[in-house]
Amino acid sequence: MKLTGFVCTRCARRQDAAGKCAQCGADDCVLDLAQRGVCELLTDMDDRRRDVHEARLRWVAVGIAMVLGAAVVVWARWLLILVPPIPFPFFLRVILLMSVLGVGLLTGAMKLWPARQRFGFARSDEPDPP
Repeated sequence: MKLTGFVCTRCARRQDAAGKCAQCGADDCVLDLAQRGVCELLTDMDDRRRDVHEARLRWVAVGIAMVLGAAVVVWARWLLILVPPIPFPFFLRVILLMSVLGVGLLTGAMKLWPARQRFGFARSDEPDPP
């Protein structure tokens, strides 16, 4: 699919004319969608934003999992002792608990707060013709 028009990389607004962006007023950030490589650039920008978003959520999930794991060790130690099928020492059970909590929190956070795609219109599964 060949896109036409122009897009501002700062505010993601599409417009018909080159020059200053009609929404944010930036004049050095407006790109021509008809040029080769602009859609790939916009897709890469979205991918980088998604990676940064996932990294932030990962750090938050790990922090919360560590706090919850420490709380279980301090106040509810009997929960980990009562789990008989896991043939691990106590400290490995704590690490396993924190890991499971972290993955669960990260998965839930990714579903609740997905990364926004600013340039979803530029993503195409078909390659450009040569």
